[in-house]
Amino acid sequence: MSSTLLLFVGTYTQALPHVPTAHAEGIYSFAFDPATGKLGYLAVTGDVENPTYVTVDAKGEYLYAVSELEGGAENFCNAYKINKATGELTFINRQPTLGQASCYVTIDHSGKNVLVANYTSGQTVVVLPIRADGGVEPVSYQNEHSGKSINRERQERSHGHCVVPDHANQYVFVADLGIDQLVRYRLDAANGKLIPAPEGSVKIEAGSGPRHFVFSPDGRFVYLLNELNASVTVLSYDAAAGTMQALQSISALPEGYDGQKWAAAIRITPDGRFVYTSNRGHDSIAMFEVDGGSGWLTSLGFQSTGGKVPRDFNIDPTGSWLLAANQETDTVVTFRINPSSGVLEETGIVTEVATPVSIAFTSA
Repeated sequence: MSSTLLLFVGTYTQALPHVPTAHAEGIYSFAFDPATGKLGYLAVTGDVENPTYVTVDAKGEYLYAVSELEGGAENFCNAYKINKATGELTFINRQPTLGQASCYVTIDHSGKNVLVANYTSGQTVVVLPIRADGGVEPVSYQNEHSGKSINRERQERSHGHCVVPDHANQYVFVADLGIDQLVRYRLDAANGKLIPAPEGSVKIEAGSGPRHFVFSPDGRFVYLLNELNASVTVLSYDAAAGTMQALQSISALPEGYDGQKWAAAIRITPDGRFVYTSNRGHDSIAMFEVDGGSGWLTSLGFQSTGGKVPRDFNIDPTGSWLLAANQETDTVVTFRINPSSGVLEETGIVTEVATPVSIAFTSA
């Protein structure tokens, strides 16, 4: 069916200190029906350790997954060819990521390079050029951030958590939880290099813990989710200069909540009207409406994910559905996005997936 989408779920196949149980078999492939929000199981790709974060190239031909490991084990970026008819993945190759706890992977907009953030140790950010067959070359650029933020757990040193290029593919920013910064680089896509440009780095409020961020579809704003204080920082973005300016900070948790603050992922709808974030501990999706002129957010409330520890979630390309991955209850739950209000509506669609972490879509 031409309207069917492919959906891939990255998982934990083995436990880590922050993941008490893990029993997935690898990367799971599903057919997703954008008319109903239902998933149909297609395949699982094994022989890969902890393929937690996955991403698909713009043409839907290749998938890249990091192997997130600790304890001195070598971490990898794994490359696969996608069979668009069956959803099956064919392994191409893998390369070391030169760090521990590789936790994020994306592709620059030229399609020439994979960018990886390493959380625990080693190189904070690395670049791996993409070969003609979709495989990855060895690391062509590496850099380790230095410094620390306030004296608290998880901010004793650099912890890279997310790396994203701007829409023009001129600048790349790394969200570093440990030093409370969005660290800026210039991107040399042709040569697979990042050029440090610290004068455009952005300092976030001490103790915030920047984790994930997204650009608005028009590139005018950046929405940054801070893990440690569960807030969203709204920033304006000057694409020509590659600079940001903070505009607003808004809580991603209900007023009066005094439980664990463990914010995880942030997404924006394709039309730029709504922003969503996930809360582990509170086990919810925070919903926000975007003011198109100022970029500011207004809270729309919170929706339970129907499970525990929603590590990641994603919005389908039509902007009609939000799928939340409940890591500790082995489910992916489908919500309908109300097109007028942006509020999430329960559908009753629950798909069993072992220890799910991240979700990536591509057209089939």
